[in-house]
Amino acid sequence: SGGQRQRICFARALAAEQDQYRIVVFDQRGTGAGALDCRALQHQMGSSDLTPPTASAVRSCARKLGARRQFFGTDDTVADMEALRQALGVDEWSLDGISYGTYVGERYALAHPSRVRKLVLDSVVPQVGETDLGVDEFAAVRRVLGSVCGKSCVEDLAADVRRYHLGA
Repeated sequence: SGGQRQRICFARALAAEQDQYRIVVFDQRGTGAGALDCRALQHQMGSSDLTPPTASAVRSCARKLGARRQFFGTDDTVADMEALRQALGVDEWSLDGISYGTYVGERYALAHPSRVRKLVLDSVVPQVGETDLGVDEFAAVRRVLGSVCGKSCVEDLAADVRRYHLGA
């Protein structure tokens, strides 16, 4: 079966790592056995994580999913990962993300930095614009800038925000 071939492929690709790590692979919400079926949207996206679909394809998928659509956000996947970590009984873990998995891995690391030992990102999906976890990022700006270049950085950024009317 396809699942058996996939497991063999993973086993070969990760053979060296199996001596040092317990490898756990999971399907994110809406993929794998419980995959969402939004053909117009999937056709437009193809294998790209970067090409935005048309608004009509997104609306069509949203109508098909109905109220369930609220449960398929990146923040939900991050929460699933944290629940998985807890179920595995580990205090921290190493994450390896590919394509959209890089985006989710980065979001997890931002939300739970003390839980991530290592973060491997392969075929990175860029972080663009405000995201569902953008609040965490913005809350950390003062602390990060202050630790990197001191109080003057934070003051310079605040002055630019006021000057160019960039908002919060």
